[in-house]
Amino acid sequence: MAHNIKLSCPTCKHEWQVDLDQAQTEQVIYKGFPPAEPKTKVETYHFNCPRDGAWVIAEVEIEE
Repeated sequence: MAHNIKLSCPTCKHEWQVDLDQAQTEQVIYKGFPPAEPKTKVETYHFNCPRDGAWVIAEVEIEE
């Protein structure tokens, strides 16, 4: 199943969608305390705008 997210370039305002299954995770952070509680996983992705090449950073929260 594809996990698409919509991105918007902060400089040229171009909008497009990316499939997170095809993207590489740059950083993973776990939120939640104490450790026995349900955690939220935050994944950070970096993308380049296809129009002007500007960096776009996306953070996605996933309940575990």
